[in-house]
Amino acid sequence: MLRVSRLLSVAFCVVTGTASLLASASVPPALQTSATDSAKTWLDKRQAMEDYLRVAEVIKMEDIGLGVTRPRRAYLAPGGPFDRMAFKTIKPGYHQGFWESYKSEVAAYELDKFLALDMIPPTVERKVKNEVGAAVMWVSSTKSFKDLGGPPTPPPDLAAPPWDELGRHDTLGEPHAIAERLEHARRAELLS
Repeated sequence: MLRVSRLLSVAFCVVTGTASLLASASVPPALQTSATDSAKTWLDKRQAMEDYLRVAEVIKMEDIGLGVTRPRRAYLAPGGPFDRMAFKTIKPGYHQGFWESYKSEVAAYELDKFLALDMIPPTVERKVKNEVGAAVMWVSSTKSFKDLGGPPTPPPDLAAPPWDELGRHDTLGEPHAIAERLEHARRAELLS
């Protein structure tokens, strides 16, 4: 129980720290896009996209050939809001020293929705040909870092993470204080 509580506290600190960092980061005008230019075609019809991911007929599946988790590209029957999805069947467990799971993909999307970051395309759990995994809407209008010539260089003020060696958010301090209050309340509850 203590370990779960600490993990939740750390996750809360990281999420709130990251959210505040992302919210405060300014996007250079050259990188800003209008709503019509956005690849985020799911924003105004998220539920319909999720529902389609759950039931769409998969007509063909192929390896993408990129990524350590070996995702596959699934081609969907014509007539839906999109024609492809990524399918990730990472079984829960440690892989090369890291905890991996298709459920983490779904959880990341749900957290993205909850925080209104709108950075992750619709992702749901589903079964395809007796394999359970994460079905992720394929966003056709995007390009990989490889296609763009490498990852972008972060602005100097964002190059170093604003956390201290214990994973606490240094610049605002508030997420760490919230975590301490949560831990104090949990301990008080155990003692009473």
